Amino acid sequence: MPDPCCPVEPAASACCRTGGARSSDFPCPANRSASATAPPRPPWTQPSRSPRWKPSTRSPWSRPSRAGRAPGLARAFRKAQALEQALLLDHVVRLGRQTAYERVAHFLLELQHRLHLSALGDQQRFALPLTQEIMADVLGLSIVHVNRTLQQLRREQLIELRSGVAILLQRDTLVGIAGFKPADGSGAAANA
Repeated sequence: MPDPCCPVEPAASACCRTGGARSSDFPCPANRSASATAPPRPPWTQPSRSPRWKPSTRSPWSRPSRAGRAPGLARAFRKAQALEQALLLDHVVRLGRQTAYERVAHFLLELQHRLHLSALGDQQRFALPLTQEIMADVLGLSIVHVNRTLQQLRREQLIELRSGVAILLQRDTLVGIAGFKPADGSGAAANA
């Protein structure tokens, strides 16, 4: 019958406690004395005495050591980070406060604004290679609801969608509907 304490081979006829074949390679836990010390740990698992890197919750570009080498680049990264935080907060607020009609209008205006800043669109026309399913996921709506809302915007002649291109026919009316205020990156979210 196999001995349950043997870590080597449970089906071995002799346990390591009684002098089995591999007792020196794998000592039996039952034979380990209280005075025996644990084997030394490999050097890569031992804690360093003088850590060179300490975890930080701050951005790496806000540290003085990095900002000193490229202050313009650090400033640009901080501004981009502040803009991203403002846009994220704006998106969260929008999901909780706006109707589906307002969300879709705001989404189209925000895409147009971002693409215009990147020189990938103009004040009226921009590429919209998104499916209604993707838009529904972004806006927290069902696909059917996004479809009906886009149809309503088309019927009211506020937008036009043609083969992956969105055209904002009455941009000022859409801005009024959605309450759209572009985020400026100062840390304050639009619509807050």
